[in-house]
Amino acid sequence: MKRILSLLALIVSVAVYSQNVPDNVISRRMRELPQRANTNVHNYEFPPLYDTPAPKGYKPFYISHYGRHGARTNSDGHELVRFENSLFAADAAGALTEDGQYILGVTRELVKRHRGMNGRLTDHGRLEHSKLAERMYKRYPAVFRKGSRKINVVSSTVPRCLVSMAAFTNKLVSLQKDLDFDIDTGENYMKYISRAADSTVKEAGRKISDSLRRHTKIDSLAVLTTILKNPADCRKYFQSGNKAFLDLYSAAKSADALDIEDNLYRFLPEDFVYSRMEATCMYIYISQSNSELFGDRRLPRAKRLVDDIITRADKAIEGGEPCADLRFSGR
Repeated sequence: MKRILSLLALIVSVAVYSQNVPDNVISRRMRELPQRANTNVHNYEFPPLYDTPAPKGYKPFYISHYGRHGARTNSDGHELVRFENSLFAADAAGALTEDGQYILGVTRELVKRHRGMNGRLTDHGRLEHSKLAERMYKRYPAVFRKGSRKINVVSSTVPRCLVSMAAFTNKLVSLQKDLDFDIDTGENYMKYISRAADSTVKEAGRKISDSLRRHTKIDSLAVLTTILKNPADCRKYFQSGNKAFLDLYSAAKSADALDIEDNLYRFLPEDFVYSRMEATCMYIYISQSNSELFGDRRLPRAKRLVDDIITRADKAIEGGEPCADLRFSGR
């Protein structure tokens, strides 16, 4: 029977939604699930998948997978601690509103779950990769059961990627005990599996996104009225109204990955959340994509990765093994 090469790639997409927020498909999707405003740190979603059947006479026999790490803690955990300390001081003085006390309770839980480790894979991140592995296995059981059972696995050297890899492979082992893994990591793999963006382009993207943020009008009074009984007392507990505002925003972004189900974005003006998303997505686009401004400077950096995918696939076609190549990327 003829065989067809099955190439799977995990694509992480980001979206922008826009009180001054237009009514469009993207904004409606954001209102359905406000956590989508987290952009590149939003948890994976697992909607139903429907595979197109292979042409008659063909069957899948090999999987090439390239995935990012799972949900992680915020890289700015000090902001959570600062916000917690400020809220605690206000609460001790009896200055918090009922909503402010609720926000304090959520923030305390965030700090507890963050555990002082910036950028680590969370429990939710491990679960995500376990789900991804199970979905892959159930969609293509014959690849694993009837193939060579040998699987090559390469990971970025970054801890959250290594833990993602462990969660993924552990799940596969739980589903089929006789799988044979060859697992590796190291700086040589980083040259193609997780190559950094062009530093010039990345810095330009940061400047443009920072410019967008500076032009964002922050109505800190609206947030302070939510948190404090008397907003005029802000400086007694927070460095500034803007700091309180931005720290609440940081807490809202952190909640998703730490399995805090409440939507803290509901305490922030929607147009502000949109503007921060816009700036973040602008940075991601400029630093990670080709553009008219910087030309063809990003995609060529992926050449070694594409070459690796093709070379390993050719080897599997010619030699009958491995049945899968798994790559876990991220910085």
